[in-house]
Amino acid sequence: MVFFNLSMRQDFMYHLIAGQRITLADCFQQVNLHQIYIGLSIQSQQSINFDMACFGVDENDQLIDDRYFIFYNQQNAPNHVIAMTGSRFPQDQEGFMIQLDQLPSFIQKLVFTITIDGDYKMSQIEKGHLRLCYPDGQTAALFEFHHT
Repeated sequence: MVFFNLSMRQDFMYHLIAGQRITLADCFQQVNLHQIYIGLSIQSQQSINFDMACFGVDENDQLIDDRYFIFYNQQNAPNHVIAMTGSRFPQDQEGFMIQLDQLPSFIQKLVFTITIDGDYKMSQIEKGHLRLCYPDGQTAALFEFHHT
């Protein structure tokens, strides 16, 4: 279970860097937040098809229940506790709604992945982002990446 001990939402956004770890309590400054939105976007010069997925894993980073592997062919976990929503906001290509208060206790971490469909390479990605958001789309934390 996730507990939020910060008393009010602020207009503040964390800018995350590769390898950084942050708790949801630090990221979302609101008491009793039950739902969050995760937005993803990838941009490239080529017309590349990207597959985005979410895994709910246990304390050993293992997927112990396939129903919590959310991808294009299985877009909802039981009771919609994790749901692939498509783009709910213009800056995202894909999104996931997470019902924090309904996640099973064995799920200790959510892992988001991006894979390429076809014979393309990750080096062909120009830029992208992962946004952790309040349900209304306001960004609480942002990880941006660019091809160098």
